Amino acid sequence: MCPGILASQIGYSVTPLQEDIINRVGVACLDMEAAPIAQILNQAGVNMIALKVISNGVYPAEPKRMEAEYHDNREEVSRRATQALSQLLEYLDGKTPAEL
Repeated sequence: MCPGILASQIGYSVTPLQEDIINRVGVACLDMEAAPIAQILNQAGVNMIALKVISNGVYPAEPKRMEAEYHDNREEVSRRATQALSQLLEYLDGKTPAEL
């Protein structure tokens, strides 16, 4: 679980302005895929759930470190994501959005 604010990001590099926002708001995780999709689906009134397993830290001045951590952790992240997805699907089975 991301213990803080989740923000959207399109790459590993972080500009000084983005770093300032991260620090001021207390961003704990940067999501690079789900946020734009969620925004579009929300506007269309379509329900969405995203399962994310964090693979790397946020290091504004070190984009290469962020990418290296992703590569170093991706096998374990994939294993944990598979377990979490299985549990989530078991929980959601047969429920409607109103029941969640």
